[in-house]
Amino acid sequence: MGTISGGTVPNAVPAECSIMLDIRTKNLAEGERINKSIEEIAERCYTKDVTCTLEIINPRPPMERTEGVMELYSHVAEAAKALGQPVPEARPAGSWSDSTFVVAAGVPAICACGVRGEWNHSKREYVVLESLYERTKLAAATILTL
Repeated sequence: MGTISGGTVPNAVPAECSIMLDIRTKNLAEGERINKSIEEIAERCYTKDVTCTLEIINPRPPMERTEGVMELYSHVAEAAKALGQPVPEARPAGSWSDSTFVVAAGVPAICACGVRGEWNHSKREYVVLESLYERTKLAAATILTL
């Protein structure tokens, strides 16, 4: 995901151009490999008087699926079943959840256990307010049975 911007008209060389990327990885090794590749690309310039500056503006670790994370997820899933609630789907969180820092520190964490909804971070985003109660019950049941 990302954006590219630059120039004023399509038939002229722009004075400047910027590219912003949102790169999310499954693990640290994959992130390091991708960052190294991007650095190598940024170091190469094939046009006279063109420079490239690479700036990493918000480095975040990926939320790796550790054994502890999966054990905690299984516990949450069992609590949901016991309450007769839908079992939350185990999906990758990418690198923007605050829980990624917790997992990177070696502590199991679960992301996206808040209210149900859809279209996060878009104009179409919404929440199902009534789900606040079921998610609160799920959190309490999970904690009480740990």
